[in-house]
Amino acid sequence: MNGSIDSAELESFQATIARRLGLRFDDGKLTFLAEVLSRRAQERRLSALGYLTALEQEADGSSEIGELARELTVGETYFFRHADQFRAFTEVALPERLSARAASRLLRLLSAGCASGEEAYSLAILLRERGVDAGFEIAIQGVDLNPGALERARNALYSAWSLRETNDELRARWFEREGRDYRLVQAIRDAVRFDQHNLTSSNPSLLVPRSFDVVFCRNVLMYFTPEHAVRAVAQLAQALAPGGFLFLGHAETLRGLSHDFHLRHTHDTLY
Repeated sequence: MNGSIDSAELESFQATIARRLGLRFDDGKLTFLAEVLSRRAQERRLSALGYLTALEQEADGSSEIGELARELTVGETYFFRHADQFRAFTEVALPERLSARAASRLLRLLSAGCASGEEAYSLAILLRERGVDAGFEIAIQGVDLNPGALERARNALYSAWSLRETNDELRARWFEREGRDYRLVQAIRDAVRFDQHNLTSSNPSLLVPRSFDVVFCRNVLMYFTPEHAVRAVAQLAQALAPGGFLFLGHAETLRGLSHDFHLRHTHDTLY
């Protein structure tokens, strides 16, 4: 543990993170939290206690809350991660929602906890590959708490490691080589909008009620406190259109969080 941080300050920091960001850190992460607290206090030229006092007064969308999110949230992802879920999306969820939207010709997708954007862009590529954009207005939205991850998403420049599950044909069609990296073509970049948002907070103008046809929220709920996970699922349930689809991470479940969904099982995956 960082020697300049006492146990009471660390406990207060842990509780503030849970309350303000909804994030849960067990005792195995205390050394990491002490390092973050020390670093942020030094950056603000405050004592640990002074920083904690100031943090209590920060507005939800403040730059300091954003810096904490940048430090504390996990962003490991890659294109077409867990292909079974993308197959279920294209072969089950997408046809059902296209049929439901036959009159409006508007399809809305959400990548919740989008990190650096690979998931949202994967959805945009799949829709373009199937020609859905020719007959429908498509709106794909990515939201995340971490402003640094959102900057990377908007920049859309990725390493070969991020494309490790992307076949050569898709790579050649939708990416342009820049040195050792790959940048998405402009048409795919333009198909996705990214916004900073905490899923445990209500924002009806951003997550319009009953509007999204499909929501991907994978490996996100597992980082929330139980209370905030319930709140996040309630927000997503409200944002989904009747008959809409929710995809979670393989290790995640709605057990104890919500009774608003009916479980489906195809393509060796649950959704």
